Amino acid sequence: MMIATLAITVVFKSSDRLAGAYGAAVSTTMLMTTFLLYEAMRKDWKWPLPGVMAVSGLFLIVDTAFFGANLVKVLDGGWLPLSVGALIFVLMMTWRSGLDAVRANLMSSVISVTAFEALMKGVPRVPGAAIFLTRQTDGVPVSIADHVKFMGALQEHVLALTVQFEPIPRVPEAERCRCEIVGHGLRHVTVRFGFIEQPDLLAAMKSLKGLGDEIDIDSAIFFGNRDLATRRPFAPRLPGWQLSIFAFLYRNAVKMFDRFNLPPDHVLEVSREIEI
Repeated sequence: MMIATLAITVVFKSSDRLAGAYGAAVSTTMLMTTFLLYEAMRKDWKWPLPGVMAVSGLFLIVDTAFFGANLVKVLDGGWLPLSVGALIFVLMMTWRSGLDAVRANLMSSVISVTAFEALMKGVPRVPGAAIFLTRQTDGVPVSIADHVKFMGALQEHVLALTVQFEPIPRVPEAERCRCEIVGHGLRHVTVRFGFIEQPDLLAAMKSLKGLGDEIDIDSAIFFGNRDLATRRPFAPRLPGWQLSIFAFLYRNAVKMFDRFNLPPDHVLEVSREIEI
């Protein structure tokens, strides 16, 4: 940030040229805020359309006037915030599209409970608890089935753990966790966090009711996937340039035990390739 600020100061040289960049940034922010206010009034607050049009229209007149006046300053410095905003928008849309493609791939590989029961026939169960972090909300996560196939055994107590981030600031503690029994010692746990909360999975799991005294969360092993996004040979979900950006972002995303406040010595990450 410091280097970028110094570079901008050196390039623009004068405060007059920098004023163009500032004006374009402020007027564009005002205009986008009006659009977001319109969406909030219609979708969240459920205001009637005439009232929404009256309020947003009033703001839109003022914001459009400021935005139009600053368009003449694009070549004098206004290009900078517009270019930075466009770059951030492309990165965010690439991340969102990539995650949707990854989820679509995972949803297509869900294993039914019946198939999991057939897979578990004759498989020895070892003492302890295993917690598999997964985005899948239905059926049995493929990561658990792969663990059984490769290891030839499974812990006595297994939890498929899904973390959901809700569009509210904070989730009440009474509504944070939900536990469902799947069968064969397998439970599906859903933990919900608000968008401003710092997710602490260990604390949430310890407060979860319905696990029983036989499961010791402190000694459980957390299994997660370190996915690598690759291109599908047929009908790829992302164009080549977008896949390259997403693969870089996905590969360098924050690690699971840092994001969810998990003890690193109780976390095992498995690398796998996902074709999107």
